[in-house]
Amino acid sequence: MPYNCSVYNCNSTTKTIQYKFHSFPREAKEKRSWLNAIKSGKQPSKHAKVCEKHFRNDDYVVTSLGQWKILKKSAIPSQNLPRSSHHLEKRDSTARSERYLSRHTQKIVTDNDKHNVNRDNEIVDIIAEDVEEQVEVERSGTHHAQIQTIISLKRSQLISASFIDEAQMKHMTGFSRKLFIFFCQYFGNSYTKTHSLFTNEDELLITLMKYRLNLHYTTLAALFDTDIRIIKSIVEKWTKHLYTNFRQINFWDLKTCKHGQYTIVLDCTEFRIERSGDPLIQQATYSSYYGTNTFKVLIGGTENGEIAFVSDVYGGSITDRKISHISGILDLLKEADYVLANRGFDISDLLEEKHVHLNIPPFKKGAQLTEEEIFKTRAIANRRIIIENLIGAGKKNKILSDRIPRHLWHITNEIVYNCMMFINFKPSIVHDTLITGSKQ
Repeated sequence: MPYNCSVYNCNSTTKTIQYKFHSFPREAKEKRSWLNAIKSGKQPSKHAKVCEKHFRNDDYVVTSLGQWKILKKSAIPSQNLPRSSHHLEKRDSTARSERYLSRHTQKIVTDNDKHNVNRDNEIVDIIAEDVEEQVEVERSGTHHAQIQTIISLKRSQLISASFIDEAQMKHMTGFSRKLFIFFCQYFGNSYTKTHSLFTNEDELLITLMKYRLNLHYTTLAALFDTDIRIIKSIVEKWTKHLYTNFRQINFWDLKTCKHGQYTIVLDCTEFRIERSGDPLIQQATYSSYYGTNTFKVLIGGTENGEIAFVSDVYGGSITDRKISHISGILDLLKEADYVLANRGFDISDLLEEKHVHLNIPPFKKGAQLTEEEIFKTRAIANRRIIIENLIGAGKKNKILSDRIPRHLWHITNEIVYNCMMFINFKPSIVHDTLITGSKQ
């Protein structure tokens, strides 16, 4: 079959000119060297050829009789080549613009779409073309030597922090683009990249996508065209890095408390987990309230919508009183502080020693609550709704709302803490018209 030369602007063809034509190397590294040399970002087909006009004479080995020229394995096209990759950009610019606009105006597939797609396919289909830029820099003390820096985005990487818009960022991470950039700058300065292929922004994006969408490591590896072990390492490293930095911030002292508001509103929440094969772990994590195995955490929030305290993770069998006693929350409370909690937090005796006031709904003593007790219960419920909303905001991260698998247990403590502290960096869920009243 006739062949055409793959080099841009080369008219060599087997139909009219008797040139030797050479197939691209099969090895990926050598093939990439050829593509870089001819300034092509297009993956060659199995029939693509490069003619002999683009090779030097010393790139060939001539047989002893001189009848055959054989191309050396180390040969790379170097003659009669395009001066820059910009020649290629002129080709079909209208079609390329249409593809660009189409790619960047695609909408994210959400659960509300009329098609019931699989969760792992909710990610926007962002197909990034190869971007190749050459920068030539003169070396000091030399006239002819140059350094070429090739900046390229791999074709098979479907997502990059540089290409997603505000709506896509919000869906994938729960962050605005402005907040995402802030996290990259504030926490990224002290972070050491896990892999040279990714920027700090991409590694943070991978971690936040794992939190928000709870995609399997295999799915993330496919989206970012890398090995599953690298994805796992990135998520674990960024999780621990965020946790370490959050722990250095004293959220308790930074909380705000207006006149007439409680110092802290306490509540426990539980996260369903995968059942362990160890009977002791099953017993320690079994929650009689949910009827399944869970992890339990004590959350402390303010009536202004701030998370001030997050305890370590405990087994679901622990009581509210026990978790209050061992979590460290009592050490943070001071004399004359006011605490609002649920009925299960019967810790008044523990707080009386520190002269801290506790307000919990009254227990039913007879067949039903008295009118005064009903009024008090409703008043407390209206004030406690804020902590329930804060916990609900943290559980919007599917990594917490889905059942937590065993391979994440070793970093669950850090994941829970990070997801809850993210709330403090987002717009408050409490309106300015929040009604405050008496603490008693």
